[in-house]
Amino acid sequence: MSWGITTMKLNRPMAVIGPCFFLIVGFSNQVSAFNSANLQWLKQKNECRGCDLSRADLSQISLKEADLPRANLTDANLSNTDLTGANLTEANLSGANLTKAKLIGANLSGSVLPRSSFDSADLAYANLSGSDLVDSSFRHVMAAFVDLSNSNLTRASFENSMLFGLSSFNNSNLTEVSFRDALVATPDFSGAILCRTIMPDGKRNDSGCPYLVRKYNDGELPKSIRQTLTEIKRWVAREVRRRNLNR
Repeated sequence: MSWGITTMKLNRPMAVIGPCFFLIVGFSNQVSAFNSANLQWLKQKNECRGCDLSRADLSQISLKEADLPRANLTDANLSNTDLTGANLTEANLSGANLTKAKLIGANLSGSVLPRSSFDSADLAYANLSGSDLVDSSFRHVMAAFVDLSNSNLTRASFENSMLFGLSSFNNSNLTEVSFRDALVATPDFSGAILCRTIMPDGKRNDSGCPYLVRKYNDGELPKSIRQTLTEIKRWVAREVRRRNLNR
């Protein structure tokens, strides 16, 4: 009889853990996989507005003039894909692979594109204005009249790229961007933030850095400034304490 009781005690946790395990595994698979019906719809209709195509393999296919506004293409593979004239406004392409993609005249304005790769892509007449392009790569890109205005390009790389015509970077954040060995024919940098920006000749442009960063970036702040900052911090702390006591 005691053997039977022991067996019940051992089996009960297993009975609970078993369904939970399969529930967790099933949920994990559901989260990581895109909806295959969306992919089929895209291939048949050439449009999928606001749909989930995250991690989808869309490489080496034609999506010319595809309608994909607000689509979720996070970590999608779009390498060697023809996206000429495609509508990708406000789409999420975080971490997407667009290497050697053809994006002639494509509209990606307002899109989310951090950590994405455009290496060796054709971006002629493409619109990427107002986009998040932090840590993105544009190495060996060929482009003419590409619009990258009002975008956050912090730490992006345009090394060894060729940008012909008027390429617009106006009002964009170009902090720590590298244009090393790039050919930038007639860029529009009006209103852009140039801070620790590496220009095509390899020189660093700090013209848009805050004064202290521009003057003392490579060295330690002077002792007098450090003392002043310390006094300011102490005064703020005293004021916070005083106001809390007076409540």
